[in-house]
Amino acid sequence: MINIAKDKLIIQPFVVSAIVFLISIFMGSTRFTDIAGKLIINYDIADAPILGDQLTISSLISISATIIVVNLFLIYAVYSRERFFSYILSFVNLFISAGILATLLKISSFN
Repeated sequence: MINIAKDKLIIQPFVVSAIVFLISIFMGSTRFTDIAGKLIINYDIADAPILGDQLTISSLISISATIIVVNLFLIYAVYSRERFFSYILSFVNLFISAGILATLLKISSFN
């Protein structure tokens, strides 16, 4: 039986990633509820705004959650053969969660 629960290089980034992702979910669900209509998602090179709505925010969060869950299954599958790759995937989950939080902060600063 694979004992991933005792490996600190897997558990600690996962816990921090889960906390950051929960903060992202909370921020995405509270900061954009009172905005009616289109949200400014990004500005392109010509300073033209790229618009989206609240569905864009929820799809961003759900796509990143899917990526994190797939990475968790990959960590479990690869751990017994290649631990270094499992460690990399564990930290990739942390960077994905931090990237989603930074993206939501940027979108909320535009609106």
